[in-house]
Amino acid sequence: TKYACAGISCDADDASGGLSGGWVFIIILICGLFVYFVAGYVYMALTVNKEAGFGDFANNIPNRSLWCSLPSLVVAGCAVTKETIMGLMGKGGGEGDMGEPITAE
Repeated sequence: TKYACAGISCDADDASGGLSGGWVFIIILICGLFVYFVAGYVYMALTVNKEAGFGDFANNIPNRSLWCSLPSLVVAGCAVTKETIMGLMGKGGGEGDMGEPITAE
């Protein structure tokens, strides 16, 4: 704002209007995921799953077992992180291997 930039011109009209590095990363990430899934689907349909071809959607997904198990792995990771943080804060959970509470030394 003009109040935060004393003596410096901070008008919105002076902005270049370009994309920031974060948006460029997100666009590249989304495009990369799209290409990964489309190319992987085509590859699976033409080489691995020849008899069913393009019609067998469930078996043509590349790394299907990973994508099916990923949500449960994320939930487990969040639960472990929460348990660790709560244990470090001393608010329950986070017991050691021998059933003893974790203590800071």
